[in-house]
Amino acid sequence: MIALDAFRTLKTLDNAIKRVNLIKEYGVAFVEDPFLESEGVAAIALREATGVPVSFGESLASSKMAEQVLYYNQTDILRIDALVIGGVGEFLKATAYAHQKGKTFATHIHTEVHSQLAAATPNLYPGGLEYLDPRYEIDLFHHLLLKPIEIRNGKAILSTEPGFGIQWDWDAIQHFSR
Repeated sequence: MIALDAFRTLKTLDNAIKRVNLIKEYGVAFVEDPFLESEGVAAIALREATGVPVSFGESLASSKMAEQVLYYNQTDILRIDALVIGGVGEFLKATAYAHQKGKTFATHIHTEVHSQLAAATPNLYPGGLEYLDPRYEIDLFHHLLLKPIEIRNGKAILSTEPGFGIQWDWDAIQHFSR
């Protein structure tokens, strides 16, 4: 199974349906961010036209926004970022509401933060902890850490240190703050 991260590039519903149908035979787990979060009606129509689940929400700024998206069934898998949605409390409220609605969630980057939060919830989508390998320099968060998260055999190894277990590299933070 593959997940398609369209990140708002499909623009129109007709284009989205056409493109998703072209790759559907390869086993698409879900389409991520086909449209803006405000275009939930288009997401519903895409799912209905293709039968492929839709995932979005990484730009939602509060648990109330996430609840609205879930209430109207505009996403199958809530995509969530604790650093955008308003912190730990808002993240946990949104994932709890998703669980109540029978929905799973997937995280958005910052694995060091999201792995701890995901471990405290019952409804993480299988494979839903996003991890961007530092070797590819896509997410640069690891440059600010003394010890980035360890991934072993495809699993995040959670820190036992207090809080999120993050150990900041204060020299790097000072360097990048200039």
